[in-house]
Amino acid sequence: PYVHLYRGLGYADYYDTLCRSLALLPLFNASSGYLSHKISSTVLASVATGVPMAVPPQFLQVYQAFAAEHVIITAGNATSELDTMMGLAAQPPTANTLAARRRALARLRFVLNHQATAKLEGLMVAAIGKPHATTKQD
Repeated sequence: PYVHLYRGLGYADYYDTLCRSLALLPLFNASSGYLSHKISSTVLASVATGVPMAVPPQFLQVYQAFAAEHVIITAGNATSELDTMMGLAAQPPTANTLAARRRALARLRFVLNHQATAKLEGLMVAAIGKPHATTKQD
């Protein structure tokens, strides 16, 4: 009753379903590379929707924009995804804790968007007057 599989959701229904979730569970197993050199779409979904992820402790070392206030820390690599889901079902975060995490994620989203905007604006300013990569030069 705690985990549901949804298939074929449209864009709006997909994000509505995510927003109503207690937590997102990225599959960060030891061989996935997501704790060393890859980024998971679940990370972006968490920031976009304000739904915290349930992650192992080493997540915060790899994804340094995140702090403990943004996520639910699990018992670590020894814990399976099923164990994590069962633990959340048995002891879900309180409404106040969940609301605080969602507010923290909203603040993080604002900061990351501001940083991305500044970076893109800087790149555009730097590109002014430079020939486009497809421009033929003599």
